[in-house]
Amino acid sequence: MSGLEAAALKVLGLDNLLIESEQNSSTAEGSRIIELIRRGLPVASALRVAHFYNASNEELSVLLGTSERTLSRRKREAKSLAPTESNRLYQLARIAARAQEVFEDTEIARRWFRRPNRALGGAVPFNMLDTDMGAEEIDQVLTRIEYGIYS
Repeated sequence: MSGLEAAALKVLGLDNLLIESEQNSSTAEGSRIIELIRRGLPVASALRVAHFYNASNEELSVLLGTSERTLSRRKREAKSLAPTESNRLYQLARIAARAQEVFEDTEIARRWFRRPNRALGGAVPFNMLDTDMGAEEIDQVLTRIEYGIYS
């Protein structure tokens, strides 16, 4: 398992999978994560990601592509997220983990997501997380920051 995948699982609160997976190949672990996403990640993982981004229920529902009401119902009934929501959630956790890796500080990473960024045309990174294209642009900016390229 790559360090980024392990860090994403930690953001999701699924650290227990790290212990079980230390002896498996990265291909097997990738398949395992895919299966988790297909079965649906726990709503508790969504709450952990929301906490990282300091996101409201409304913001979280937008990021996951679901209604606030559906998200509230899943929380109340302790149901898993749908596969599409789980896929988005894993992507959000992966980007959060990437930012923590680049900035080497969780609080700095959190603040970075909420401030306008010149490299993104003045857009606030958090506001771009609701689309795959926005998430990809954020990942590219994080890579440039990591390699010392002005961003």
